[in-house]
Amino acid sequence: MTAVDVDLERRIQVIEDRFAIRELTARYNRAVDEGRAEDLAACFTEDCEYWIDRGGRLTAGREHIANMSRVIGFGTVHFTIDANIEVDGDTAIQVCHNLCAVRTKERTPGTSRWNVTGRYYDKLVRDPEAGWLFRERVWVPDAIVEGLPEW
Repeated sequence: MTAVDVDLERRIQVIEDRFAIRELTARYNRAVDEGRAEDLAACFTEDCEYWIDRGGRLTAGREHIANMSRVIGFGTVHFTIDANIEVDGDTAIQVCHNLCAVRTKERTPGTSRWNVTGRYYDKLVRDPEAGWLFRERVWVPDAIVEGLPEW
């Protein structure tokens, strides 16, 4: 294999990794929005940490992530955009913007609205069986969000 082939292989791997991390982020969004607690927890490592920048609040471990989802339930809509992803072997860092809306199951006109914007700061690891997973996720909202449930 030539140096050009090795470089091309490395570049293709980084593209595949970035795509897989974006897919993980999309799975996270759908799982949290649909209240699928176990699917949400499966996006994280067993020893994960999820920080919410409201008083340094920490949720640690998959079971706590699943419980957070059960408490929040149905009603949010997450959008993540403008992801910057740096891959370094089996670890990666992602920073992306987040738009969050709220909705009702009944889809009653006038009941859905934008709620908050913010940023995610993620540390990810590649699991040999599960692929890319969040090891640490920090959410920093652009404004104080009132009425968030306790979990």
